[in-house]
Amino acid sequence: DGGFIAETGIFIVKRIRSLNHKATSLKSEVQIVSGLPWFINVSKRVHNGVPWIALFLKCDLGTTRGVKWSVGAKWHFRILSGDGSAYEPELGGTGDRDLPEEREGDGEDVFKADPGGSWGWDRVIQVEDLFDPQHNFITYDRIRVEVTIK
Repeated sequence: DGGFIAETGIFIVKRIRSLNHKATSLKSEVQIVSGLPWFINVSKRVHNGVPWIALFLKCDLGTTRGVKWSVGAKWHFRILSGDGSAYEPELGGTGDRDLPEEREGDGEDVFKADPGGSWGWDRVIQVEDLFDPQHNFITYDRIRVEVTIK
């Protein structure tokens, strides 16, 4: 792994309830993790008639005309609940409605300067499960996503 140290950031996505109404996507504030600026984008997508939450990670180095850059990163994410426990999704949308304590959300990708240079998953958690008060994912109309980047 080239001696890189993994660092973890907590990304807060505000106004999450607006995904059930008018917003098409929401962006977290930028966090510096492993020495680089990152943000996550959350949106609602429908797959086979079922609404899902999509989550994508992007390096926010920006785009400058004629300047190309790329960053390779291994990353892992968890959606945090209000009580500090975490949901680690089984990615790909298997249709499994249970929310076991341990599920994985890993990626190893190259992030680039182009506008589409983000990586993530279209089906992280069903909207119904994210908004279910029993799971306690939404606190003060926001969710917290823990991302570890190496």
